[in-house]
Amino acid sequence: MQKIKQWWQASDRLAIVISLVMGILVTGLAARSGLISRVLMVGGLLLIINSGLSIWLGKRLVTRKSGMLLWFPGAYLLGAYQFAPRYMWPFALVYLGISYLAWSMSKPD
Repeated sequence: MQKIKQWWQASDRLAIVISLVMGILVTGLAARSGLISRVLMVGGLLLIINSGLSIWLGKRLVTRKSGMLLWFPGAYLLGAYQFAPRYMWPFALVYLGISYLAWSMSKPD
C-alpha cells in the first residue's frame, strides 16, 4: 500500500486525467458520432490534436519517470479498440514514439 501511495504522490495527475479523457472519451466520441467524416477524424484528431498532445505530455513529464508516458497511448489503444476501426490501433505506437522523443529531447543533460 505504501508503494502505491508513493507512486500516486510522484505522478502527474493532470497528465493522467487528460490522457484518459483524450484517449478514451474523445476517441470514442469522434469515432461514433456522425458529425465528422473519417477523413477529418484521421487528419484532424489523430494527426494534429493527438500528436500535439503527445508532444505536450512528453515535455510536461520531463521530470517524471518514463513510465508516465504510457498513459496516453494506453488510453488511446483502449478507446480505439472499443470504438474505432482496426486501422486506427497502430496510432498508439506512433503516439508513444512521439511522446518518448519529446520527453528524451527535453531532458537536461
